Amino acid sequence: GKCHPQARAINCEFALEDEWERYVKRMMNKPGTFISANDGKAIYEFLVYDSKTRKKALYEKKLKDIK
Repeated sequence: GKCHPQARAINCEFALEDEWERYVKRMMNKPGTFISANDGKAIYEFLVYDSKTRKKALYEKKLKDIK
């Protein structure tokens, strides 16, 4: 929550693993963020978990759309 509210990430339209991977890597590469590899992994794992549970319908729709 240093650069933006946590709600920004969890309420966005990202749901798939590759979307979250790019998002977290972008955050980690921003100057002054100081997100460690371990923290980045934890953030990624939470966002993927959240997508598969709370955003399940969006996650499943996006999976279906790419197949």
